[in-house]
Amino acid sequence: TLPRVVRVPDAASMVTQDVRRIILDDEVDEAEMLAASDFPIKPDELINKAKEIIRAQRGIQDGTFDERLLADDFRFCAPFVGGATPSSPNDAMPGLLKAQYLAALRSFDLLRA
Repeated sequence: TLPRVVRVPDAASMVTQDVRRIILDDEVDEAEMLAASDFPIKPDELINKAKEIIRAQRGIQDGTFDERLLADDFRFCAPFVGGATPSSPNDAMPGLLKAQYLAALRSFDLLRA
């Protein structure tokens, strides 16, 4: 199908511009999915919560990060350079446990890399 044109605000200039949005053959109708969703946190609120965590994680290396922001059963599970997220045969949930995740982040010094 041909790209449809949608109007989106340009954050830098706060001017609305036309953008061609490519719709894939197997792409879901996002508006329909959101309208039918019973997830307890609305999308904008969920995005803001994620941004709060991202902002707070700036303090991981200097020790100011409040680990209580992450649930005790937190798992970091995402694709990354170097392979799939680790899992084990005894644990159906892939990902790094909270302690492993925090240790990995604390051991990496972006300024020295």
